Amino acid sequence: MNKTITAVTVLICCTLVAAAAAFILIDNNKSDPDVLPAGLREIDVKINADTRWELNGKLTTCADQPSEAAAILVHGSGPHGMDLTIGPNKVYRDIAWNLAKSGVDVLRYDKRTFVYGNSSADNIAKLTVKEEVIDDAVAAAELMKSYGYDKIFLIGHSLGGMLAPAIVKESDGLFDGFVSLAGSPRKMQEILADQILAAYPERMILVQIEFARMEQMGSWTESELLSNVVFGQPAYYVKDMNSRDAGAIALSLDVPMLFLQGSADFQVYPDKDFAKWQEVLEGKEGVEFKLYDGLNHLFMVSQGKDAGTVAEYNVKGHVDQNVIEDIAEFIKAP
Repeated sequence: MNKTITAVTVLICCTLVAAAAAFILIDNNKSDPDVLPAGLREIDVKINADTRWELNGKLTTCADQPSEAAAILVHGSGPHGMDLTIGPNKVYRDIAWNLAKSGVDVLRYDKRTFVYGNSSADNIAKLTVKEEVIDDAVAAAELMKSYGYDKIFLIGHSLGGMLAPAIVKESDGLFDGFVSLAGSPRKMQEILADQILAAYPERMILVQIEFARMEQMGSWTESELLSNVVFGQPAYYVKDMNSRDAGAIALSLDVPMLFLQGSADFQVYPDKDFAKWQEVLEGKEGVEFKLYDGLNHLFMVSQGKDAGTVAEYNVKGHVDQNVIEDIAEFIKAP
């Protein structure tokens, strides 16, 4: 994978985490959380079937009583598979299996950049979040609508949670609501700057220089946008992403919204990003917010000697059941 795709994958979702071995003690009296639960089935599906951007997916449902409500899992930054595997953890598989147990069918699929890499757009230098995330999420909703689901909700994590309002808007009514997991209405570079300064406070001047370059982007030609990077990301990509004001778009939507955040998330911040959602959407009907004590960016318990760093994602865990229950209740609400 060349530097273009690598640069695009820097933000938020922990793409630098190496897989690590982990041992699990299994209670014989309990079901194994890494084995498909009894009573569920998974159906192989194709997103964008028979097109250039065909993607593998799985629809998880109860074997004996499929739901009338469905959720589609949308990725954050980075070239991830359908399970969203981070170290030994499989975030989207956890969500899919447990939501299906709670009566919500779930579609997850491989991200385009995971499958096609530097061929993920007709012109990779002009790759934007439209090709990276939005188009395939809308295609997934079209597929689920063709299956006859009465209600279809989007669940986006990190960048996917940030883009959730834009995806719903561009879907032209296909989605009936969305859940934003550790998303943000701030510009991605603001979040990245906070991450950099938290780890390297001495780099303030470099961060200020990058913000100054961002302010200049509005006057750059297409050639300049294609030949420059800002905060390690292609300027063309950054300008397109920043043209979508997540907070303003969310305000314009008339669908239920649920914003979830872990208090121990050190990549997207409870006091800045989650609080900003609350500020922007204060008083808007159909909007809910939930903050979970001690959960990290993966919505797993923050634990281990490396808690508070990306190394903690090498500790085997599972998405907190309270998160699953709250999402299920939200989607199944009349």
